[in-house]
Amino acid sequence: MSPSMIETLREQARALPADEVQLRLPLHVLLGEATDVARFFERYYQPQRAPGTEVLLRPGLSSVGEARLPPDTAEQILALVGEVQVAQADYQLAAEAPQERESIERGRFVLSELTAALEFLFDDGVEDERDAQLARVQQANDDTGSIDALASALDDYAALADHYRGELDGFGDFDVGMIDEAKQLAGALRERSARGRTEAPAGR
Repeated sequence: MSPSMIETLREQARALPADEVQLRLPLHVLLGEATDVARFFERYYQPQRAPGTEVLLRPGLSSVGEARLPPDTAEQILALVGEVQVAQADYQLAAEAPQERESIERGRFVLSELTAALEFLFDDGVEDERDAQLARVQQANDDTGSIDALASALDDYAALADHYRGELDGFGDFDVGMIDEAKQLAGALRERSARGRTEAPAGR
């Protein structure tokens, strides 16, 4: 496709009102289906005739007329797919990745604070149900190497800490607001994981 056509497509995209650009499918699904449509167009645009004859075996999409369905439609679709992929990559590099790293780093910090607070609170020299609860949470969240695992750990530790919120409130310098923040971070991390970025940087 010519550079002028690509620029025309870009101008048309920029002219769309923001509220009209709403995706109802994951982006990778949308781009995959767009590519399938382009290949379908290429295959069925021209009519199919019996070899060496004028016998029509299958009418082509071209029968609707070039004014309604130009022969370069597939080329335009594939060009748009390429443009969207480039734009998405630029967005991830410019905006998404730093924000994601900040969420992961904050999640690990909050998790360490919850863990330390609970361990100190339960460290009374007596093995009781509270110690057993903490041990079960620790065992269930031994590995936090992925975003999903980190989110799960934040949820579990926040649930345990919430059960003892009254005792933790004012305990040392622990900020009891981290219990609620842990739940919010867990939800945010799962949203990011659902978009396909599931591996978190290695913990310290």
